[in-house]
Amino acid sequence: MHFCLTGQYTPQALNGMMENPSTNRSEVAKKIIEAAGGKMICFFAMPADGPGVLVIFDVPEPNTAAAISGIGPGLEPKRARGFMGRQQTRTT
Repeated sequence: MHFCLTGQYTPQALNGMMENPSTNRSEVAKKIIEAAGGKMICFFAMPADGPGVLVIFDVPEPNTAAAISGIGPGLEPKRARGFMGRQQTRTT
């Protein structure tokens, strides 16, 4: 089942990325998704509502998507906490 997660970086996450420009946020997302038994399909930068990302991932069941969207640092809560920032998860 595919899901779409959008998120905006917190000021702290943006500061961390400026201090360490080699930070690869897509690798962080991929590791978290794979650790939960899923597969990252794609990862895009997204300027809407501030600097953020859009991630599409595949997981075997919806509960896994909920768990993925609720873990990790660098977030500004919207609906749940996750690894990128403020985010929403949608089924595609």
